[in-house]
Amino acid sequence: MSLASSAVRWGPGPVGSVLAYERGGGGDRRAVLVNFSIGAANVTLDGTWMVEVDSGGASQGTPFAGRILGNQALVLRPAPSDD
Repeated sequence: MSLASSAVRWGPGPVGSVLAYERGGGGDRRAVLVNFSIGAANVTLDGTWMVEVDSGGASQGTPFAGRILGNQALVLRPAPSDD
């Protein structure tokens, strides 16, 4: 299902460094995190999330540990138990 017509909710992110938002609709949810700084940042999200896409490729398919590296972008999906 496409998220094109879904709602967008801006998420928490360290001020000035990480863009964080969540999209959801029709039972499908994704969180997107983009770190525009060179340093790593901690991000707190409700629920348990899996890394679906990692701009660097290293963490794809793993649980999101609450930290995004510098110059990294992530697309997260809810872990199966949180669907």
